[in-house]
Amino acid sequence: MAFKTKIALTTLSICLSTTAWAQQLRLSQGLTMNGGRVATEENIVAARASTLVEVYDMAIDKNLQYLINDQNYRAVFTRIEQAKSKLRPTAYAEARAGYSTMGQTAHSYLSASASLNANWAIYNKELNLGVSISEMEVQLAERQLGLARQELMGLVAKSYLNLVAKEDLVKLSQERVHNLRKVLGSAKNLVSIGVQTNDILGPAQLDLQQAQIKLMEATQSRDSAQTRFESDFGVSFKAYLSARGAVIPSISQKSVSDWLNEAEQNSVRIQIQQLTAEIAKVQIKKQDAIGKSRIDLQARLGVDRNPSLPFAGDLSGQNRLQRGNSIFIVWTKPIWDGRFRSAATDEAVHRQVSAELQTDYARKQVRDDIMAALDNYRLAVNTIGVQRQVVGTSQGIIKSIENGAIAGEVNYDRLLQEVNRLYDNKFDLSQTNIKALEAYIQLKLAAGTLDANDLSLISLSLKPTAPNVSAD
Repeated sequence: MAFKTKIALTTLSICLSTTAWAQQLRLSQGLTMNGGRVATEENIVAARASTLVEVYDMAIDKNLQYLINDQNYRAVFTRIEQAKSKLRPTAYAEARAGYSTMGQTAHSYLSASASLNANWAIYNKELNLGVSISEMEVQLAERQLGLARQELMGLVAKSYLNLVAKEDLVKLSQERVHNLRKVLGSAKNLVSIGVQTNDILGPAQLDLQQAQIKLMEATQSRDSAQTRFESDFGVSFKAYLSARGAVIPSISQKSVSDWLNEAEQNSVRIQIQQLTAEIAKVQIKKQDAIGKSRIDLQARLGVDRNPSLPFAGDLSGQNRLQRGNSIFIVWTKPIWDGRFRSAATDEAVHRQVSAELQTDYARKQVRDDIMAALDNYRLAVNTIGVQRQVVGTSQGIIKSIENGAIAGEVNYDRLLQEVNRLYDNKFDLSQTNIKALEAYIQLKLAAGTLDANDLSLISLSLKPTAPNVSAD
């Protein structure tokens, strides 16, 4: 009896431990399955290294928020040429025609002109400052585009990890169902040979049914997340990856002040507010320049037909075509503008103060985000070590139950409890690994250094899995 019990529980133990080993063996040997060659571990690493990057590269071409910022950047970039054009010579054609009444006789005379005119701003400080503002606005739009790019990276990575977490839950639920079915099978064997009574079958069947329900729920949740991912990013992607054995990227031994200094140099959020404040400062100078003198070069080439008063009854000189060529250097000094410049200066001053306050607020936000990300990362990493021990303890308990069966004693209620607890602990470990990876992403995002290398690192930290296999 003890020998048969040992056989049944040994089957369960093998099932619990060999799935991952067999998968890794197939991957490392590159075996042929169903007519196709399974990728070697070396090829899988190469594929994983770019998986998340490829998802991001496809998403960036379809993400509406990023596309809006991209078009805004392209539109703002044209302002430089618009501002510079005002400093270049301009030309326009002009023609006029009408009647003029002159003299005591009140005769009406035809008056007409046609000309080609040119204007060139020789000295205009306002226009020069306008060019500087346009160049700074382009830099601002570029920073906003960079922020949108980084935020999209973070969003894609988090959604990607969410899919991986849900895929892990499906895989673990499948394994739980499979192994509970094995427990039920071994229980039936013991009942059939008279070692156990039918009483042990009820709890095993109930746990199996509950596990099957959880598997259906996990599958539905995974499929919903998959649909949402495809809707959000326009990318079709299947997550054949697991976070259970994830290798968490190291953040080295940087102190909080090191991270804050790095953020001060690289955070796009801070840079955006700093640039906004600088633009406001230049706007104040521009408003001041509006009240300064300007010098233009104006030229005219044309013909005129203008009436003239007759001399001694001679009307022959009236309405003759005459050349009207001229060239002038024109000095202009505004005297009164209805208080427009004063009001515009006040607006620029308030915008500068607002931008400076927003810069301080951005620094505070970055600091809070870095502190929160560091806390979450350290907590997750410390928890991972404990949870790995818990998983090992659960496996040890199951092993001890197996050893007890050798002596002819087995507690099926305890066995079912420990099998379920083992998979709960495995899922908790997977979730904590995900939290550590998310904290790493948030930390890099807050510091302004998140890039494609980090996305590749996240992909490499995950472990490949086989496509889902039904647990039925």
